[in-house]
Order: sequence, then C-alpha cells, then structure tokens
Amino acid sequence: MTGDDSSLLPGVLEAHREISWAIRKSMTTTDSMQHAGVALLMSLWKNGETGMTELAGCMHVSKTRLTAITKDLESAGWVRRESDQIDERRKTVSLTDAGSSALSEFMIGLQTRMTAALADLPADDVKKYVETSAAIAEAIDADVAENGPVSLPLVLTGETRRESEKTC
Repeated sequence: MTGDDSSLLPGVLEAHREISWAIRKSMTTTDSMQHAGVALLMSLWKNGETGMTELAGCMHVSKTRLTAITKDLESAGWVRRESDQIDERRKTVSLTDAGSSALSEFMIGLQTRMTAALADLPADDVKKYVETSAAIAEAIDADVAENGPVSLPLVLTGETRRESEKTC
C-alpha cells in the first residue's frame, strides 16, 4: 500500500483477524491437540527433529510451556522426545508416524472446511486471495527476519526474545 491507500490497513488487519479467528473456531481440539499442539506438530513436520530450545524460540513460548505441550503430545504418541546423541543435556523432539497421521487428518479436515468456505467465490477471486496471501506472508517473513517479531511488553510476557530463534 502506498500513499492514500494506507487508510485500508485497519480493514486489512481486521479481515485477517476475522479469518484467523474463524479458522481457530473451526478447529476441534482435544486435550492432546490444543492449538499450540497443532503449531508444534506443524513445526516438526516442516523442520524435522528439532531441539526444545529452538522449538520454544520458533513457537514464541517458554521452555516450560513447550515442555507441557510436548508431554501431552508424547503421551498421545504423536511426538518423541529424546536426549541428543552428542549432548545428552539437549533434548530433541520429533514427529512420530502416529503424529504425522493425526496432523494429516487434521489438515485434510481444515482443507475441506476452507474448500467449502471458498466454493461460492469465483476462481479468479480465490487465485487473487492465494497470491495476495502468499505475498503478504513473504513480506511479513522478510520484515521479521530483519526486525524481529512484534512482542508484548516484558511485563506481560515475562520473557525476552532470543536472538537465536529458529525460522519457522
């Protein structure tokens, strides 16, 4: 957006919030599959076996919170947590076959929901939506890589952002 178009920004942010909220509401979660659990599974699917510290940075959660999420998913059989072979103090997490299947089933359900939501739109509008969303995501990723994420004040989060965060 340039010049006078910047007045559209509040509408863009509100539209994104509404879409994100609708998607979150459409997700059925269980005790083992909270929204943070979905994020962890998706991160492991994308990045493969990852250290707990890197995952915490990637997901922007404390190591304590990540440990709780990981324990829930581990008890469901969806992730495996192991000591690193080189440094036994370092714990790594990986996706199990059962976790991969659960994530696939979840993503198919979400894809079905999105397909139904977009069914009445003209194909050109859906194509523009996909292209625009990809361009926005790329621009945000580039900005985060350069400037770091936007975060709540420390008094609210109780944590600091680590410079060594892994890109997710």
